[in-house]
Amino acid sequence: MANTVTETVALYNVPDSAGSVGNAANGNKFASISLLSNETLFLDLAYPIVLTDTNDSIQATTTTASKVTVQVLGDKDA
Repeated sequence: MANTVTETVALYNVPDSAGSVGNAANGNKFASISLLSNETLFLDLAYPIVLTDTNDSIQATTTTASKVTVQVLGDKDA
């Protein structure tokens, strides 16, 4: 079911926490975006985000659970 209200999406670059997946917090937020109903956004960053340790992660929160799809694309170094 499509959403009919504006959603606020926040994106976080979350480092691992003692070998486990860490938690999103204001200190690691790198974007906060308001999206209208049925809007698509492609976010191209001016700097790379590098996940170096096991359990480093990109996390997202949104106003309403299950109403926004976030897809992360990137490269993997050999």
